[in-house]
Formats: sequence, C-alpha cells, structure tokens
Amino acid sequence: MFQFIRLFLLLLMLHLSILCNANNLVFRGVLYNSVDSTTLSDVHVINYSTEKVTYSLSDGSFEIAINVGDRILFSSIGFQLTELIITDSLLDTDFNKIFLQPEIYMLKSTTVYPYQTYEEFKQAFLNLKTEDNSIELNLPVPVVIKETEPGTFATISLGSPITALYMAYSKEGKELKKYNEIIERDKIEKFVAIKYNKSIVKLITGIEEENELKEFMEYCHLSNEFILKSIDYEIYLAIKNCYEDFISVN
Repeated sequence: MFQFIRLFLLLLMLHLSILCNANNLVFRGVLYNSVDSTTLSDVHVINYSTEKVTYSLSDGSFEIAINVGDRILFSSIGFQLTELIITDSLLDTDFNKIFLQPEIYMLKSTTVYPYQTYEEFKQAFLNLKTEDNSIELNLPVPVVIKETEPGTFATISLGSPITALYMAYSKEGKELKKYNEIIERDKIEKFVAIKYNKSIVKLITGIEEENELKEFMEYCHLSNEFILKSIDYEIYLAIKNCYEDFISVN
C-alpha cells in the first residue's frame, strides 16, 4: 500500500512538473535583415495573444514567454511587420533564425524641397542668375530707430523686439514661417504613415476586404499626437481594442 501511494505521488509530481513547464515556455531567436543578413537590434517582439512585449538585443537575439499557438509580431521602422505562429517544431530549436523584409513605403505625394533650411533656399534664390543682370532685389530690411553718438554705428541684434516684429509681419517673415510649417507637416505625415497604415491594420485585424478596411480605419481614428508619442506596441494594442469595439458595434 505504501509503495502504491509513493508511486501515485511521484506520478502526480511529474504531471505537475509537465504542466508547469508547459505554462513557462520561452521562445528564443535571432533577427536578421533578409537583404544582407545583418542582425537587427531594438526590434519590437510582441506576443499579440498575451500582450507581452520585449526587444531584440544588439546581437539581434531575443526571448519571450509564449504558449503554443500564440501570435508573435516583429515590428521595426524600415521593415515589414512580420507575424509568426508558435508551433511545437519552433520550440525544438534553441535559437530560431528570423529574417525581416525591408519595407518600401507608399506615401502620399508631397513637394520635394532641395534645401534643408530656409536660409539655403533664400541664398539660392538671391544668387539665381536671370537674363537681365541689371535687376536687383530690393528686400525690406529692419529699420534702425536707436539714436547713436557721432562717429559710432547703430546695430540691431537678431533677437531684438524689432527683429521679432519684422519677422512676424514682413513678407519675408511670413514666407519663412509658412516654409517651416510645410516642412514640419510633411515630416509628421511621413512618420504617421509609417507607423499606422493599411498593411499594419490588415495584419493586426485580419481584415482583407478593402471597403471594410476603409470603414474600420475611419472608425478607429488614431490621432497624430497619439501615434507620434506611442511605441509600436501601444499602437497595435489600440488597434486591437478598436477592432474589438468595431466588431461589437457591427
């Protein structure tokens, strides 16, 4: 009788050990660029099923807690969002090699500016050669109103109130402001398009039909401010929660 109880306890402990290990599975791998096989660091590794997230190290390696059947997403700017379903065969390998495809972004048409700063643009414009070389550009300049002593020269600092008023109300100042606003808006639109687009929404939600995809993206309107401030994981989680609401409403 004692031997039977002892055997029963041993079998029970073995069963509990198997269950414990099954609930503590770890998926390990190394991420590579599919073009040149260089390792990729700082890639978001997201367990979509459990909403856990980690990052790849400088050598491209990572590990994350998983269960068989979990969906793992690999996300990095400049590469296609990649999905992997955990199977038993993947767990037989100590380190899985995973290759990410570089992304080619299809962005909205935009104006290309050959000058990095307004000053470069202004200088190029002033140096522009025309057929009639006698034409001069009579650009307005700040008016000096400070009285000076005989034999001295009046100066005005770039940070003075007069300069500020001149830049605020003059034609040149308004053009500078508009130019900087256009450059900044283009940067924001490009960055938002990279982090939130149809390809990412398709992979997260599984929506394939174009009209439904358009309807969902109109319903799940993520603000530019949220996208700019959030990491990829937070954006994907927002899409997931949005999709659950979208399904319940429809």
